[in-house]
Amino acid sequence: YRTEDVHVYRKYFPRTKFIVGLRHPISWFESFYNYQRYRNVSGLPRDTSQLVGRCDGRHFHVCTDRGRFHAALARLGKTPMREEVELDLLLGRRYEDRQIQQQQQQQQHHQRESDRK
Repeated sequence: YRTEDVHVYRKYFPRTKFIVGLRHPISWFESFYNYQRYRNVSGLPRDTSQLVGRCDGRHFHVCTDRGRFHAALARLGKTPMREEVELDLLLGRRYEDRQIQQQQQQQQHHQRESDRK
């Protein structure tokens, strides 16, 4: 669906209730991976652990990050998106990025401390 479709329902059918069904993320990825192999997408590793996380472009965008279910739920208003963890996921800021950023900030702090001495 498109994001603007939700606004159409809100305007013309304000009392409409949606039932949302989600496939288990592992089952979804298994199906997605098998479909890409069926399509003869070359370069897919047999060891799928290489496909966990962000797509790096080497495997034709076959990665676990493609199953961003939280983004669709947020567009439907089915999750409050108030917690920083949820916002990080929606906005594409992953845990790894935050961890790297925190490490860089700590290094800069230690550098400033040592410069003062």
